Amino acid sequence: MARKKDAQDANGDTTKLKVSEITMDKALQPRTKLTAEAVEEYAEEMKNGAKLPPCVVMFDGETNWLCDGFHRLTAAKQIGLKTIECVVTNGTRIEAMWLAASSNMKHGVRRSNMDKRRAVSIAFECRPLATLGEVADHCGVSRSLAKTFRQQMNAVEEIERGAEVAVDEAIADGVVESDNAIELAMIGAEAALKRCDEAISQAIRAVDGLMDTPHSVFVAEQRIRTDLKNARTVIKQSLPHEVCPLCAGEGCDTCRMVGWVTKQQWDLIPANQRGK
Repeated sequence: MARKKDAQDANGDTTKLKVSEITMDKALQPRTKLTAEAVEEYAEEMKNGAKLPPCVVMFDGETNWLCDGFHRLTAAKQIGLKTIECVVTNGTRIEAMWLAASSNMKHGVRRSNMDKRRAVSIAFECRPLATLGEVADHCGVSRSLAKTFRQQMNAVEEIERGAEVAVDEAIADGVVESDNAIELAMIGAEAALKRCDEAISQAIRAVDGLMDTPHSVFVAEQRIRTDLKNARTVIKQSLPHEVCPLCAGEGCDTCRMVGWVTKQQWDLIPANQRGK
């Protein structure tokens, strides 16, 4: 564990750390997923002796939290490197999250909008009282984009709360046993999807109101109504119908590993495989 002592002594200096002593925490990963092609490319460059930018690590006295360099560290592990260069600073895991949210802005694989949204989400998680401007500047996105991401995050939180309430009520009312994971998952999913359906209903009412005003002159009414109708249809078709009969709730390709199927999926399953 000598390298941890080195890391503890460092404060923004570049040093070599043992690959095995760097923690890759998913909560600090500012990308939605790693790109296999980038890992392969970095691995090949490392084999050829190329000098890549050092990883960024936060040391809290116990753990070396990786803040920047998930592709590089994965590549190093892939080719069996024992050590890797890192810029190490001292700080808490929360500070590591904040630092991670600002990574990948000017180097590495180009960030997708989902990556940017995840960075904003991480930033707000560790600093919930930060302003939109502070988070936008820190994560390298525009304020309008940060605002949009924040609104999406609020919507996600509201949907998740609604699903949790539905599950708790089902257990309290004796509708389902608390250990019946698949039935609880179906109840939660149904509540979440119905909340989205309600949001579409609100949007339809808003359009109704808009069309009664002079501001509707440039609105393609039929198009927007068709889009909302189609969205509502997709939501309703996504509702849970039955536990997947092919895997009995364990998860398979047919049910996309969630354990239950929609009515549309159910109708496509041969009758002799439905178990009913």
